Amino acid sequence: MLAQQQQYSINKCLSSTQGDQRLFVELSQTN
Repeated sequence: MLAQQQQYSINKCLSSTQGDQRLFVELSQTN
């Protein structure tokens, strides 16, 4: 599960548009 989170983080960093980054922050705070 942790590995998937890291992979997800990497993918988001690679394609970091402002909208995606904001969504990622919300997901991070939820988890």
